[in-house]
Amino acid sequence: MFRNLQINKTVPVIHFLWLWIIFDFFVSIIIFIYYDSHISINSFVEASKFFFIVSGAGFVAFTSYCQWNTSLINLNFLQTNQEIEKKKVALQFLGKWDSDQFKEKRKFYRNTRKIINNLTKNELIEKIENDSKHRNALLDIANFFEDVEQSINFDIADEQLLEHGFKPLVISIKETYEAWFLHLKSTDQKYYNQYGPFFNLLEKWK
Repeated sequence: MFRNLQINKTVPVIHFLWLWIIFDFFVSIIIFIYYDSHISINSFVEASKFFFIVSGAGFVAFTSYCQWNTSLINLNFLQTNQEIEKKKVALQFLGKWDSDQFKEKRKFYRNTRKIINNLTKNELIEKIENDSKHRNALLDIANFFEDVEQSINFDIADEQLLEHGFKPLVISIKETYEAWFLHLKSTDQKYYNQYGPFFNLLEKWK
């Protein structure tokens, strides 16, 4: 709600305070002169009361503004830092996918993409089930994108940046392995449910 609020530093607030005091002073003089037909102590007292009351109200308003101004600056600073940290987390995920840690996973995925058009659904399922390295690589990919989905849910990573970087890949993974995902769902529902966040992301970004 406060994200788009900005401090207008060009407003000379202190000038308004001085104008207020000057106005207050002149009105007090008018009260002093016209309060009674004769210049008296009562005129002075009433004029002084008016001056100090109105001046005090001005100082209270000025102090309140300064406190609000400081709070808003701090809030903007914290929000800016939070947005920077969320972008850092998103970039870490993007970098992790391209790291050596996922080299073998990317290799299995690319190889499957190349041959998928020549395989039936059953052949694809059989290929993955009979190749433990490929199956484990696919599950590691699911784990990785589960972490991505959770980071978005807990608002610790920038979703827009992640979606921009990963959406084409996520859609491609879904298209490539959808037959095996459905097979896993029908044969081991409990195991399939463990990867709920990953499948949520597939549905969200499809």
